[in-house]
Amino acid sequence: MGSTFTIDILELCWLNGQPEETDLCAHGIVRIRIGDSVLEDEVSMSASALHLLRSVSADHEPDEMAKLFPTDGFCWTPFEDSIYLGGCPNGGFDGHVTHEDGFVRIALEGLPEVRVPLDAYRAEVFRFADAVEGLFRQSKPKVPSCELDRLWYPVFWQEWRRRRSAGI
Repeated sequence: MGSTFTIDILELCWLNGQPEETDLCAHGIVRIRIGDSVLEDEVSMSASALHLLRSVSADHEPDEMAKLFPTDGFCWTPFEDSIYLGGCPNGGFDGHVTHEDGFVRIALEGLPEVRVPLDAYRAEVFRFADAVEGLFRQSKPKVPSCELDRLWYPVFWQEWRRRRSAGI
């Protein structure tokens, strides 16, 4: 079992060929490091960050349509006080995030399992989420292009901010 867990952003951007203001999803390349093992993939950075923010306070079980690190997150569906953020089952990667007595056990596809203190996991997830949010803060104001996006885009950010500000 590895002893360290880091999430690094290698690229963070909007889709090429799409106006920045209508791209509601940050994209890029993420590098996950557990011990000496590394996994890099192109993912939806904003969907990944929201899924990770959720995993700070709740376990994550693999979900083919809502992977922890999905390639996209285009399917908004109401779900309690948040949204189900699904996408394409091809690409991206998933795994288990399990809370155990002040620790988090992370078992991602293609990487060794690691157990880290919850505080260290939270700090790493928040560092990643804050960097992704930074792209949105620097971008042009977003203009949702369809009714569904107009309805659920604000819910996405409400949940994000609630989870980020709670510190849990």
